[in-house]
Amino acid sequence: MPPSKAHSAGLVLGPAAKRILIISASVGAGHMRAAEAIDLHLAAGNFATPVVVRNVDILQFTSTTFRKLYKDTYLDMVGRAPEVFGWLYDATDRPFKRSRLQKTIEEASTIKFAKFIRDFNPDVAICTHFLPATLLHQMRKKGGTHCRIATVITDFDVH
Repeated sequence: MPPSKAHSAGLVLGPAAKRILIISASVGAGHMRAAEAIDLHLAAGNFATPVVVRNVDILQFTSTTFRKLYKDTYLDMVGRAPEVFGWLYDATDRPFKRSRLQKTIEEASTIKFAKFIRDFNPDVAICTHFLPATLLHQMRKKGGTHCRIATVITDFDVH
């Protein structure tokens, strides 16, 4: 899915415009639908301060290999072997504890995302998937962004 064009919620923009970034991941429909709903709501908003809203899929900023593995493996496992997916999910569900290997792979595969964040420089990032929230948190810790991060839960279980 190509990123939506930035919209300004009907306001004349100037240098003081606030930048809101909505970030989803095209793995399953729920994350994308939540992002679209937020985008529509913000587009209809009546803000005292001018805003620019951008809605993107984080996987568009990843390598083809990462995107294929991340997206296709997830969809295949959920569709063909939900028990295996459930077991793997439970075995790797370690909130706030990512392995060094996982961190390295994710960060190396999302260099374009980090550049996009630096260029767009959002004031607020609204994430409908855990991957962009995790990467933004890492960027904040390293001083790569100062945006506020909000996460919208789209699943029954937080992960």
